[in-house]
Amino acid sequence: NYKHPEPARRDLANALHEYRDLRPTTESFTFSNGETRQLLALSGTIPVVHKGSTYNIPVCLYMQYNAPYDAPLVYVRPTASMEIRVSQYVDSNGRIYMPYLSSWTHPQSDLVGLIQMLQIQFGDTPPVVSRMARQAAPVTPMAQQQHQQPVSAAGGGYGWGAGYGWQQPPLPPQQQQQQQPQSTGTRQDYQEEAMRMSVLTAAEDKVRRRYSEKRAQLEAELDVVRRTGQDLREGREKLEKLLRGLETELQSVGDYTTRLRQANSQAEEMLTQMAAQESVGVDEAIDATAPLYRQIVRCYAEEQALEDTIFALGDALRKGCVDIDSYLKASRRRSCPALPMR
Repeated sequence: NYKHPEPARRDLANALHEYRDLRPTTESFTFSNGETRQLLALSGTIPVVHKGSTYNIPVCLYMQYNAPYDAPLVYVRPTASMEIRVSQYVDSNGRIYMPYLSSWTHPQSDLVGLIQMLQIQFGDTPPVVSRMARQAAPVTPMAQQQHQQPVSAAGGGYGWGAGYGWQQPPLPPQQQQQQQPQSTGTRQDYQEEAMRMSVLTAAEDKVRRRYSEKRAQLEAELDVVRRTGQDLREGREKLEKLLRGLETELQSVGDYTTRLRQANSQAEEMLTQMAAQESVGVDEAIDATAPLYRQIVRCYAEEQALEDTIFALGDALRKGCVDIDSYLKASRRRSCPALPMR
């Protein structure tokens, strides 16, 4: 039931890609007001460089419901052989407090950047120590300093051990005074150099990641712009083709309009002339252009009239209006003049 599942999923995937020892889980978390909720968590170990050695520190990052816009709840999870080392960044319950968490602002802040800051802080101030180291009593000043130094577990496990049980051979007081400042200065220089390298590495990784994200974003935007430009060019070609077709059709319509106006003018002139003339008989309305054609038209008309007459006689015979003798006489009398016309 996270409010922003997609940004939270991307932030979680980036952290899992960078730190393979972390695993996503779902755990019950009880808040300070007594409310218990099921939260998505990243549980596992993160590598920390302390005084030239790499240690795996067990942590758990609880993602709140408004993730990634709310900072996660970060806890140290010591094993049975460890105990929490309380400091200004870690309380007795193992909860971690850092400026990076208090000033959390997404997307400038994310899980990868948080884990990198944890690596830097843990490299300076270890959050856990070995229980055996707490119980062992220091013998010499050198042994007391080694009492709080981390010792990596066999097989690459995680933990903060103690180098107790070893005693430095006694040295003359003068030699101790000469050796101790030099050793202390060397350790401080090495610690500062390790911290500086850790900060530079974290900053370089973050800048590289930001650069890759920005480059991918710009390339995606450039692809969108290119596709949009291609679509616009294709649309422009289609519009130009449509405009050319419209111009051709407009020219054709103009030609048809001119012809129609001319035909309309001619029809109006003919109507005016016909209105001025006298009435014309039906037989005189159509006339041939030559005497021979006029004779052909007349013969054809007479032939059609005779055929109509014979058809009418046959119809009268079928209806019983005339007898057969009258029909034959009338048909013979009408058929004889039609022979020359044919």
